[in-house]
Formats: sequence, C-alpha cells, structure tokens
Amino acid sequence: MRRISALIVLFLAACAPAAPAGPQIDTRWNADGRTLVVRVRDRAPLADAVLVLAGGTRIAATRIHTSATPPDRPAVGVGAAGGSSSGMGTGVIFSVPFDWLSGGAGPPPAESFAEFALAGPAAEAASAGGRIELVFGRLSDAKRRVETPLPPR
Repeated sequence: MRRISALIVLFLAACAPAAPAGPQIDTRWNADGRTLVVRVRDRAPLADAVLVLAGGTRIAATRIHTSATPPDRPAVGVGAAGGSSSGMGTGVIFSVPFDWLSGGAGPPPAESFAEFALAGPAAEAASAGGRIELVFGRLSDAKRRVETPLPPR
C-alpha cells in the first residue's frame, strides 16, 4: 500500500504545472529596413516597448497591439448524433482545463506586437546596434522588464 501511495504522489508531482518560462520574443526588420517588428508571447500582455539605440537615444514604439486571449474556464457542450436506422444518440460533455482544479499557472499566453517605424537619423543609428526594452503587465499588476538585443538588418 505504501508503494502505491508513493507512486500516486510521484505521479501528481510530475503533473504539477511548471514555473512559467520567460517570454518568447521574435524580432525582425521588415523588407523596407526602417520598420522593426517585435512579436512576444507571455502570460502578461506587453504594456510598453522602447528601442534604445547605441548612442542612448530612446524611441517609443509606434504601435503596440495585444491579442485577446480566451479565459481558461470549464465548458459544457450538448450534442446529438444519429441517423435513420441507427437511432438517435445524445450526449453532454463537461470540459475542464487541466490546471484549472489545481489553481493553474495563470492566464493563457497573450500574443503582443510592438512596431517601431524609424526614419532619417534614427534609422541610420539603428544600424550601429542597441537593445529593446519590453515592459509586461496590466495596469493593476507589478510591471516586469525584459531586454533583448536589437537584431541585425
């Protein structure tokens, strides 16, 4: 009995949600060479993005957009199936997200985009390098900052 109890505890520990990983960040220059697009997936939405050039010039994102993510919550479905000679069947489905009962690891990841449209001297200065500062969180949340290098053109 102790062995079975130990196996159950090990199984439940293995199924526990892991600590959330950092954000997934993809940066790229558009074909025009003057527009930088940053795509981010994280549990917190992107609140702010700033491009810091090698000389220290700070440029705010021209546009920030975060896609809406559906909430993870239980759902109920009702359906019917069948045909002429096979009769009619009905069913009810109750679906619960895997980590909902254990408190979960938070909301599902949001996908955010930040766009920097550079012109003139700023576009030239971006060739020398720099970094992108990203700020995550909703208005009521504590803000979290992440930096990523400016990609080469």
